[in-house]
Amino acid sequence: MATPPPAPLTHLAQHWEALDQAIRLLEAANPVAANQITQNHVARPGPQLTAAMALFITAVRGGDLRAWLGEDSTRAIDRLRGQFGATLREDFGTMHRASEPTESGWRAFFIPLLDEGQLNQIRMFLNQENNPEGDGEDRDDPRTHFIVDLSLSQLGDLRIDGTVKQKNVDLLVRSLKALPDRMRQDIREIFTNTLARTGIEGQLAFRTHKALPALPIEALHGYQDGHTSDLHI
Repeated sequence: MATPPPAPLTHLAQHWEALDQAIRLLEAANPVAANQITQNHVARPGPQLTAAMALFITAVRGGDLRAWLGEDSTRAIDRLRGQFGATLREDFGTMHRASEPTESGWRAFFIPLLDEGQLNQIRMFLNQENNPEGDGEDRDDPRTHFIVDLSLSQLGDLRIDGTVKQKNVDLLVRSLKALPDRMRQDIREIFTNTLARTGIEGQLAFRTHKALPALPIEALHGYQDGHTSDLHI
């Protein structure tokens, strides 16, 4: 299996090929190391998802692959045939640049997600900005716009579009097909219970689209013109 070259940001936002191939090679050459990566470092749906995402985001902000994978896993990847370690470090550097705020305010994190054995991505975009619609002091109150975009094996493309300002949060859940009633009910209950515990006010809505709006990937550090046609999200 040939080592893939470092990927442009548009590819990394869709699929981290070098990581996927490295894990598959480790499954044959060093199953213990492969299991450690997939069980302890790569995010998975379930109770530990938030903690795994936080670990990855912290490591990306620091630009240190070893801070995410740990010493043993990084060393195991470096022992693989090919230049997987070097490629992963370069890819991680590209992700680090994308995590830095641009003049537009946008930054992003592309978090590996293992969903039913397939390596996928959680795409998280953040933008903190002043309120251009406010008056007086309200105009200077920052608000944060965030987007969480992912594709799940059972639900397909799913996106959470949110705005946070002071003690108010508004969420819009976008999808290409209507979510099951039970899932909508569960999301509403989680949202309502969270607001009740924190004293924050907010609104939640669901919307079904024929096509999801474009993501602000072109606003990120690390974006390379000429690769947008390769990104289908």
